[in-house]
Amino acid sequence: GLINFLSCPLGSFNNVSGSTSLKDCTLCPIGNFCPYENMTSYIQCSTGNYCPYDGMIVPIKCYLGKYNPSIGSKSENDCIPCPIGTFCNVEGLAIPNPCSQGYYCPSEELVNPVFCPSGTYNLNTSSTSIKDCLICQLGYYCPYAGTPQPTICPQGTYCPEGSITTSLCPVGTYNDKTGLQNEEQ
Repeated sequence: GLINFLSCPLGSFNNVSGSTSLKDCTLCPIGNFCPYENMTSYIQCSTGNYCPYDGMIVPIKCYLGKYNPSIGSKSENDCIPCPIGTFCNVEGLAIPNPCSQGYYCPSEELVNPVFCPSGTYNLNTSSTSIKDCLICQLGYYCPYAGTPQPTICPQGTYCPEGSITTSLCPVGTYNDKTGLQNEEQ
């Protein structure tokens, strides 16, 4: 004969064996979700997400600029603003991204880090202020916004403080050293 098999719908589960009625299916409780039919238990809402209703099929991701390190979250309020020095550029983050070298992250809930300006650099991560962007030192240049580390001036050039590009030595002069700071060298 045929075996009568009860399948609980998405968003619900049944942990009682031998059930024959949909009444035996229970909605997944708040803080959890049930993404498949015929589940015998529910799944805790994962990090980076929250599950605010009974019967959730998929968790809701925390918005850009926020993260959630906890499992089983029940409210959007469990999504925490990314702190200064970090950024949250994708939905559903469990931990915020530390601000990268060459950038700074000056405010909470930042989606994208801010480039240090051309002519400056920043070796550090998790920087919080434009003051963390250092002026490119003598003998080096910092060619683009977001420079993590200065580049030494090559032979035949010199680089004053804050250089974005190298400067050629004057016509009729010679330079076989790297890192020159001015044309008199």
